Amino acid sequence: MAALLACCAAAAASSRGALGALARGQPHVEPRFLPAELVRALRADCEWLRARGHFRPSGLSNAAVRANAFGDGDRLVCTPTAALGGDAAARAELARRVEALRARLEAELGRGPLAVRELYASAHPRGAALPLHVDERHEEAKGARGWRTPTRRSVSWLLYLSADGWDRPGGAGAGGALRAYVRPRARPHGPGGAHAGNLQVGWRRADDGLLDAVFLDCWLRAPDVPGGCASALYSLDARGEPVRLCAPFRTAAGNAPVDRLYERALPPDEAVRFCRVEPAGGAAGLAAALASGAVEAIDVRPEGGTLALFDSVALPHEVQPTRAGTRWAVAGWMHEAQQPFPEWFGRGA
Repeated sequence: MAALLACCAAAAASSRGALGALARGQPHVEPRFLPAELVRALRADCEWLRARGHFRPSGLSNAAVRANAFGDGDRLVCTPTAALGGDAAARAELARRVEALRARLEAELGRGPLAVRELYASAHPRGAALPLHVDERHEEAKGARGWRTPTRRSVSWLLYLSADGWDRPGGAGAGGALRAYVRPRARPHGPGGAHAGNLQVGWRRADDGLLDAVFLDCWLRAPDVPGGCASALYSLDARGEPVRLCAPFRTAAGNAPVDRLYERALPPDEAVRFCRVEPAGGAAGLAAALASGAVEAIDVRPEGGTLALFDSVALPHEVQPTRAGTRWAVAGWMHEAQQPFPEWFGRGA
């Protein structure tokens, strides 16, 4: 059964708590991040925008992404801009608080500079949900398109705007929890998400039974490879030094996503220790991982004013269906710069 992180159960965590949770691929939750008055103002602003037709189905929830058809139960999203009208004062106060959060995360995580991007408001009416996914992947795992933008998602953030009494009898609504799938054996205080600009792609079971983050370095000089560049998987030792887990390999011809090659690149004794960020095997694989204790589910209840943060690349998650009412929220991502191409790239040796 999913553990429940409710407002009353999660104390306002320290900065180091946020850093530790994100590094282990877990969500960081801060109840009452927004005062009740601002929550009410922002929710009213969202309702005003929806009444004027500014919210649209996102195409990412329920069957819409597969069937390319939208129904009354799909998630609705809106990018609130000044041109749409609405409560400019409430949005300005939200922007001020999100900017302060950005500065705090930049200082704590050592991943930056960070920039606030893709801010949007969402409405989850009854039945709306989001399937299991991660918000970001290694550039090389997306093929050639992964390197076409100057920034990438680093930290995902979500602020709930639900009315009072959510998930309680007679309250404003129910359901719609963020469900995060975490690795309980992840090493405490171990680096996760990114190292030296290289994004995390999986976990490695160490001799002590704990899981260490596995990163992909795709900028290894390899004179015998076209373009002079190869990739390798690595983890970090107790001193924080990289330990290569496989021989250098290159992506398939035609820039096919490199994540198809991880297990094949690892030698047998390392392949049995490796698992991807997302549990393998679809729904059956996830159920098996939950039953074995390799993965645990954590639910973040959508109570108004609560902030949820998580690493964009390291945390598989989904949104449970809204059972009653409309779940309102604002969300977005802290972006960081893509890795620059090395000067020697494309020159062979």
